[in-house]
Amino acid sequence: KLFVIFFLCLSFNAVNAAAAVCSSAICDNSSTGFNVVGIWSTSTTSPGYMGSNYRHDKNSDDGTKTANWNYAIGVNGDYEIAAQWSQDPNRATNVQYRYSVNGGSLQNCGSRISQRVNGGKLNVLCSISGLAAGSTLTVSLRNDATGGYVIADAVRVTAQAVTTGISHFWQFGYISNNTFKNQTGGFATCSNCPDKLPGVVGNALGFDGQNNRLVYPFESRLNWGMGTSATVEFWFKKSGNCLTPEAVVSRANDGNGVSWWVGCDNNHAAFSIVGIGGVTQSYVTGITDITDGAWHHLAAIREATTSNQILFVDGKLETVSEKSFHLRVDKYLRPDYWWHELLGCGQFSGRAG
Repeated sequence: KLFVIFFLCLSFNAVNAAAAVCSSAICDNSSTGFNVVGIWSTSTTSPGYMGSNYRHDKNSDDGTKTANWNYAIGVNGDYEIAAQWSQDPNRATNVQYRYSVNGGSLQNCGSRISQRVNGGKLNVLCSISGLAAGSTLTVSLRNDATGGYVIADAVRVTAQAVTTGISHFWQFGYISNNTFKNQTGGFATCSNCPDKLPGVVGNALGFDGQNNRLVYPFESRLNWGMGTSATVEFWFKKSGNCLTPEAVVSRANDGNGVSWWVGCDNNHAAFSIVGIGGVTQSYVTGITDITDGAWHHLAAIREATTSNQILFVDGKLETVSEKSFHLRVDKYLRPDYWWHELLGCGQFSGRAG
């Protein structure tokens, strides 16, 4: 069962201000906004490509061919670049993606990669900070010093989420095989790692419901004292029943029984806070079936000023219940913070709108 954010050569890469641009975040080799310099062949021989085909450089004329994906930047902010290719043993092992802004100098987008592996999916290459609305971003791929077939297939450019006011934000892109970055600082790790899958926005993780989990070590931002209001929200997908409590995002106890978890129970969203001594002080559930195999957005809120415990599912209020939280100032919810079946989690200070 599955549970589920350049070679510097301006003659090849300068961008014309009137050039066509990609119409969506994912731009295929057959999309408007894609163009090439030099002769690139079209093929469907090797699987794992996006769309109806892919392009390749015929493993010839090294250093003379370039593929470009052109994007119009809509809003100010930071952006992530990812690429997909069809893998094969005859592919180049040292391909360098690059990018330029408004036809300026080319910058390396990450390190050189091998197109013999990791095909058939979008692979994150690099992030760019501080792009201005109205600028043109060009992602380029040149067959320079590559020693094998260079594949030009699909590129994705996505705006990075704004994390102002958020204490923890996770998009589930691997930093290494078992390390995940918190966009506001810090890292989670896994020993029995979940599968990396496409999500609603960016990456998702598929957990087996038994051994897979991510663990985030204790730090002060995870402290929930008596006066703390907080929201935990994430995207969730599950096929099959959830007839007993299953934690999706949870906080293990600190030896005093203080903990919380958000997940599912009886096929509905559930939110539990356990007080001092291991006694459940508050437990609420929703009304929507979230085990239908579709993505659902869950938001669990602890509102300290009103003692309310609140659940939203897909943006709709499901439960508001006044609960008494038996927490002492010196007994925080800690020490571990971990994921069981989800995509994209953020813990906020206060209530999410």
